[in-house]
Amino acid sequence: MKWIVSLLAFACIASNAFGVLGETEDDLARRYGKQTKTGSSSLPGVTIRGYTYGSYTVIVGMLNGRAAYEMYSKKDGTKITPNDVAVLMNANASGHTWAVDTGVTGGTGKWVLDDGTAFAEFDKNSSMQLTVMTKEASDLSVKKPAGKK
Repeated sequence: MKWIVSLLAFACIASNAFGVLGETEDDLARRYGKQTKTGSSSLPGVTIRGYTYGSYTVIVGMLNGRAAYEMYSKKDGTKITPNDVAVLMNANASGHTWAVDTGVTGGTGKWVLDDGTAFAEFDKNSSMQLTVMTKEASDLSVKKPAGKK
């Protein structure tokens, strides 16, 4: 019973430590500290910001001045545990509930928020990276360039 209370306490504290989709660059700087990398993305209008936070490397895709996606991986290259996944997804749930996307096959876990505004994806085979993204960022990632079929 003690370990359940400890786990819940850790999840609440950790969920407040990680970024939240929709945050501004100022919000992210307050949360993560100084960014370590800046770059461009193949997604139109998205710029990349990299941060190191605790044992994580966090890559944030900024769209229209807000965090549209966050990719989490361990700095030391170790696997992300199921508990880590739960904590990170909880941090990005904004009071909503994640539901498993049952249409996904293979070794990828995919979830959608109950209001449809965000998605999470985790490759269970490698267990190396969790990505959470807004619907807007997800739509950009599957949109085909004009003139292509």
